[in-house]
Parts: sequence; C-alpha cells; structure tokens
Amino acid sequence: MNTYSPRKFMARGAFFALLIPLFILGFGLATMFLWNALIPALFAGPVVSFWQAIGLIVLARMLVGFGRGGGRWGGRGKHAGWSKRKEYWNRMQSMSPEEREAYKTSRKGRWAEACRPAKKGGDTDAGETVVLPSDPA
Repeated sequence: MNTYSPRKFMARGAFFALLIPLFILGFGLATMFLWNALIPALFAGPVVSFWQAIGLIVLARMLVGFGRGGGRWGGRGKHAGWSKRKEYWNRMQSMSPEEREAYKTSRKGRWAEACRPAKKGGDTDAGETVVLPSDPA
C-alpha cells in the first residue's frame, strides 16, 4: 500500500534541496580544476574561476542540448531503443516471407555499399591485386 505522507514528502524535498546545490558545486569545481589543469598547459589558454566554469557548463548544455536525448536509437530515456526495435519487429512480422526477404536484401545492399572498405591504389576491382611501390631504402 502506497499512502501519501506529508512528512516523507517534506523529507524528500529537503533532501533534493540540499542535493542540487551539491551537484552544482561538484560539477563546477570539477570543470574548473580540469580546465585549469589542461587548457593553460596544452593551449596556453586562460585560467577560469568557479563561476566561469559554471558558465562553461551552461554554455555546453545549451550547445549540446538539455535533458536526455539522442542516443543510438534516437529516442528519449534509458530504454527508448526498445520501442524502435519493437516497431521494426512488428513491421517485419506483418510482412509475408517474400516481402521480408526482399526487404532484407535491399537493406543488405545499402549497407554493403556503405561499409565496403576503401580501395588502395586507385580504382581497382576487389579481385585485382594492388601493387604498391617498394621502399627505396
């Protein structure tokens, strides 16, 4: 039984009210220390303060995006890829065996062209031998 408890609700609110500033402090300090350890030494860049590090985090989140998102299957959340896979599975199950084979061969043809290794030595077919110049030394 899950009952509403005002005391538990207030305790959770107080916990998160303390946790959020601690996360901001931790990420700000980590960014500041990493920046100040790497950027001036590698690129002769400026040293940043804590508030500038917080600004860098906010800027990076604005450029990359807020929240969860993207991911391999293009969805939101931890298991968003499963819904895409389920849609694909349902589509494949609704096809006849002939349609399914035709679809698979068309997909294989697309991937074969995209994933074919680059040819060395110019335009040659896969069966031809490529002769590279030997080392003069």
